Amino acid sequence: MTTHADVLLELLPTGGYEKAHGTLIEKDIKAHAKALEDAQGAADLLLEAAEGIPPELITEYEKDYGLPRACSIDLPITQSERIAAIEQARTPQKHYNESGIIALFASFGMTVVNIQRYRPTLCTCSCTDNVNSVRNRFRLTISIQSPITADVSCIIDQYLPTAWRVDILEV
Repeated sequence: MTTHADVLLELLPTGGYEKAHGTLIEKDIKAHAKALEDAQGAADLLLEAAEGIPPELITEYEKDYGLPRACSIDLPITQSERIAAIEQARTPQKHYNESGIIALFASFGMTVVNIQRYRPTLCTCSCTDNVNSVRNRFRLTISIQSPITADVSCIIDQYLPTAWRVDILEV
């Protein structure tokens, strides 16, 4: 395991400092590394102990988690909505299954009515041909209830795999 001292020693300029054990520079680096490790440990304990997000740090949390999210038309206005968006961004989500896709569109205020996946099941070709053609592979049709409240093409580009072909129907 690499310690802070190892990293700091590696960052010393080549030829500028002696890296032998027992030198003053090594002792100084170890002292600074100990201080960094103590600060990191204290910060980890503080973050674990803190309940919720302090209102004074909302802007910093939003910056750290890349908020406001891309594709949003209606940005969170109230402090509680901003905190809820941060809490949601803290838990990484993959939207590759049906419930994940429904949750993704629901987070933008849209209701998914139906998801149709195209899965060829009948092979009428020779045994050496692909059963799942490129035309139907990774293709979805998502029916969304009106009104659409966000940029759907942006959501598809930002949050779903690029290999998917996603068609949107407004119902």
